[in-house]
Amino acid sequence: METSAPPPPPSLSLLEAFAIQLDDPMPFMRMSAVSALMRHGADATPHAAALAAHIADTDIAVRRTVARALQQLGSAGVEALAARLSDADPEVRQCAAAALGGCDRNSVSTLPPGMVRALRDSDASVRLNAVNATACLGAVAAPCMNELASLVSVDESSSVRQAAAVALGRMGTMAACHAGALTRQLHQGSALEVRRVDDALARVHGVGACTRVGKLTPAGILAGAGTKGETARRYQARSLPVVGRTVCSAA
Repeated sequence: METSAPPPPPSLSLLEAFAIQLDDPMPFMRMSAVSALMRHGADATPHAAALAAHIADTDIAVRRTVARALQQLGSAGVEALAARLSDADPEVRQCAAAALGGCDRNSVSTLPPGMVRALRDSDASVRLNAVNATACLGAVAAPCMNELASLVSVDESSSVRQAAAVALGRMGTMAACHAGALTRQLHQGSALEVRRVDDALARVHGVGACTRVGKLTPAGILAGAGTKGETARRYQARSLPVVGRTVCSAA
């Protein structure tokens, strides 16, 4: 009895073929595959995880193109990047956090999972990129404010402390309850760090009642007198009217 031939294996779709090429050993082939997926826009969404697996590609051009591709995939890209924040490789975590900062705010409706944990990462570059990402995410990053205020005060990296101050400042009036932490930092760090803190205070000073700000005292404001160089003291002088208005409005 004659038997029929087995059915042929299902053919790959064009996008599936592109996704397979992401693992090619040649960087130019990986780049071509990423670019091809990008051209298909939202249709490439099912391959977001495959793209995110190359967020720390050994080739920097591929890495940057992968980041752009994921940023264009909306919420699917955000989810794929957030999943990489817990990767064992710190370079992967660094790249994922940096790419999240470039995502369209309209595609980020809630804080990406793992962002608060990234702010506590043992790697300073991961923390820095995560802080910069929160500064770009807007209101959805509000749950990170306590962590940002802590980084302003205690992080061992000056770059992280400065970035955290900038991030709080960009949150504007939402961050008013952390003006106290910012003000205390006026008496520490480099002149550039003091300036970053000063600028952040200027952004949050317009809020009214705030008990933490109300605890500031003239003695606390003047505690750093004579401890800094002239440049830093000039930045502190600029901040006194800002602090004064905030404290008065909280009284």
